[in-house]
Amino acid sequence: MKTLKIIFILGYVFWSGMFIYAFTEVMLRNTWVNLFEINEISPNKIEFIKLDANSSRIKYEFEYSGKTYFGKRDVLNEIIEKRLPVNKEKILVSYNTLFPRFNYLGQLELKSRGGTTGMLISSFFLLFLILIDLFTDKKKWLRIYGIEETRPAV
Repeated sequence: MKTLKIIFILGYVFWSGMFIYAFTEVMLRNTWVNLFEINEISPNKIEFIKLDANSSRIKYEFEYSGKTYFGKRDVLNEIIEKRLPVNKEKILVSYNTLFPRFNYLGQLELKSRGGTTGMLISSFFLLFLILIDLFTDKKKWLRIYGIEETRPAV
């Protein structure tokens, strides 16, 4: 039973951590509420790396307050063709002025996708874990799978 408790605790810590990280990402990028100042800047360097016939990786770097920050995004080629300007010099990086590490290509209009998806997935697994923990007979599981030895009656 101790092992099972440890597994559940590790599951709670992992999925809660994933949820908090995704929620933080959503908040720092002003996905739902404008809490932080977001500025735009032209990247110093931008590179398009073809991953396969349908998608590419966009790698970019920009300078803010004397430090260089990097970003990358895997995007479908169709989205790149529709949303990004043909001239690379017109592409802008949006960044949080307090936490510039949280940056994105605003013209792609995909800033909410990663954080929101992360929140949905982590909350689903966290809810699933809570339901298993609260509403299942864990002792029965342990007996069925032979994990816990049955004690003889005294």
